[in-house]
Amino acid sequence: MAILKNKKVNGGKRPLSKSDIDFYKMTGVFAIACIFVLLVLRMKSTVLMRAASGEDITYNIYKLFSSPFFIVPALLAFAAAVVWFAVSKKKKIDESGRIFTSTNCLSIVLYLTVFVLCFGRNPNSENHEFFIAFTVICAIIYYVSKIYNADFTMFSIVTAVNSMTVFLLASKFDAVSVIIKLAVLAASVAAIILVDKKIKSMKISKKRKSGYLTFPAYVSVALGAFCMFIRMNTAFSATFAVDRLLMAFLVEYIVFAIFYTLRLIRD
Repeated sequence: MAILKNKKVNGGKRPLSKSDIDFYKMTGVFAIACIFVLLVLRMKSTVLMRAASGEDITYNIYKLFSSPFFIVPALLAFAAAVVWFAVSKKKKIDESGRIFTSTNCLSIVLYLTVFVLCFGRNPNSENHEFFIAFTVICAIIYYVSKIYNADFTMFSIVTAVNSMTVFLLASKFDAVSVIIKLAVLAASVAAIILVDKKIKSMKISKKRKSGYLTFPAYVSVALGAFCMFIRMNTAFSATFAVDRLLMAFLVEYIVFAIFYTLRLIRD
């Protein structure tokens, strides 16, 4: 009789375990990333169409995003996602057993918002490389958050934010750009301090706490500060090209990723 009752749980289906839910979520993230990377690559490959017809896929998407038939539903979807997320957090609704949650919904809407901002404001947008990099980084951070501990997730986010700031603003030194760079560095340090404080307040053994590391994130901040302002001197512009600065971030991230992975295997 007990076996029959267990079979009737969740409408006669076996309840999904945490590993099942994580698998479906990670599969969904991978699918979304692949779809948008392929779409943007296709958009970039049709740039030559403009010379013949005056249009390309990027321009057609710009026209779509400029239409009120898109703007109104998009704003409603954005508002609905924000309200759902806020209500769920305020009521402290447990969504751990759901595949699609309010957080997932808001994340997707914000991701699509970045897509719209990249290709919906300029008919000749050239943000293809940026959006592909943004997509890959978001997917990596999501997977890292599911596999590694909070310290490596924080390190990944800090590295991503600083590297994208370098990608966008490395060659700009007007007042607004400098303020944004300083704000990114300050926010990164604040995030490291908050995560470190949270880890120290966790009710776990001192030995396990000592296993959490924050110094790699500080290395990322230091590298970010160097890369953001080194090109202020025109003599260094050629030596420290943006692609070389980004390669430095990539090498740093790979080195610490290997280090963290070996520690994870050891533990």
